[in-house]
Amino acid sequence: MARFVLGARYACTTCLTRGVDRACRCSKNKKATPQILDLAAELLDDTTRELFATREPRPVQRRDIAAHLLRSKVEWAVSGLLALASLLVMDFSVPATAGTVVAALAFFASVLVGTRLFVFVLALLVRVALAIVFALLGLASTLVSGLAKRRDTLGARCFTLATRVLSFMSPDKTCQVRWPKVGAGATEVAGHLTGPLRPRVAEGVRGALHVADAELETFEITLASGERISVVAGAGLLRVEEDAILGSTAMPRGDRLFAEGARLDLASVVVTLRGGAWRASTSPAGEAAGFRSAPRARELVGTEDAPLEVALLARAR
Repeated sequence: MARFVLGARYACTTCLTRGVDRACRCSKNKKATPQILDLAAELLDDTTRELFATREPRPVQRRDIAAHLLRSKVEWAVSGLLALASLLVMDFSVPATAGTVVAALAFFASVLVGTRLFVFVLALLVRVALAIVFALLGLASTLVSGLAKRRDTLGARCFTLATRVLSFMSPDKTCQVRWPKVGAGATEVAGHLTGPLRPRVAEGVRGALHVADAELETFEITLASGERISVVAGAGLLRVEEDAILGSTAMPRGDRLFAEGARLDLASVVVTLRGGAWRASTSPAGEAAGFRSAPRARELVGTEDAPLEVALLARAR
C-alpha cells in the first residue's frame, strides 16, 4: 500500500528533516541548535532551496574519483595508520640525524600515497560487492512480487541503494521526511466514500520543498450507522491501496508509483480513519433549509497535535 505524508510544512536546516510538527531530530540533541522553517509561510532563497533539493544518483565521473581521493577522511586515516606501521617496523640502528629524519619522512609520505591508492581500490571493491548484493536482492524481490502480481517497493529500494553505493556523490544532504506518529490507542472509524475523490500525490519526492507529499480536499464518508461525516486531512498520513485506483493523470516514472503531482481517480472505496480531532460543524443543508438553529454535524480534522491517518481501501477487511 502506497504511503504519503500530509501537511509536512516544517523543515529543519540543521538536521535536514521535514515533518508535520516542529520536533525535529536535532531537538533531542542538546549540542545542536534547531533551525526550523515553516515552508507554508517562509519565502525561501535559492541557497535554501538547493539545500533541500532532491539529489538523484548519477554515474561516477573521473573528477568524482579525484575529489573522493582528496576528501575521504576515513580512508586517509586508515592509510596513515598503515604507513605509520610500516615506518615503525624499519630498523632504526642508523643514528638519528637531519638526513635520516628527512629520509624517514620521505619514506612515510611515499608509503602513505601508495597505501592511499590501495585503500581506495579496496573500498571500491567493497562498494561493488555491496552493489551486487543489493542488485540481487532487488531482482529476487521483483521476481517474487511478479509472481504475486503486486507492486514491490523493496525491489525498487534495493536497486536505488545499489546505484547509490557505487556513486561517490551520495545524496547525504537530502531532506528526510519524518512520518507523523498516529496514536496507538486512537479510535478507528470506517465508512464508504460519498462522492468522488482525486488526491494529488508526489511519492518519492523526499527533499522537495512541498508543504505536502499528498493533498486531499475536504471529503465526506458515510458510516455503517448512516451518519455522514466530513474529513479535513490537514496533517497526517495517506495510505492508498493499489486496487482502489482507477487511473492516474500521469504515468509512473522511475521507481515511483506515481509521477510528481499526479491525481488519482479512486473507485467507491472504503475509507478507514485513525487519529485526528473531532469538532462540530454547521450543516450547509440545514442553513439552506432555513432552520433557526442549524443542525450540527461531526467533522474529523487532522492537525499538528493530532495527525490523521487516512486509508483508502478497495474493499472492507
